[in-house]
Amino acid sequence: MAQPTRTRRRASLPRPNISADDARELRSAAIIAAVLDIPRGRVTTYGAVASRAGLPRQARLVGKVLGSLP
Repeated sequence: MAQPTRTRRRASLPRPNISADDARELRSAAIIAAVLDIPRGRVTTYGAVASRAGLPRQARLVGKVLGSLP
């Protein structure tokens, strides 16, 4: 008889109390830093930028942040 598979639970780490605005600014700063690391003349996808910024699967957020820049 097959054993049922168990799902792993992520270890919950204590999160610092930060406001939504602060979290948004941290994510935006991480995205901008990842974009600045792209060598001049090279291109990459929003998904790759999101992964480099530590925000996997958030390509649309990268587009939103970059679209809001002056």
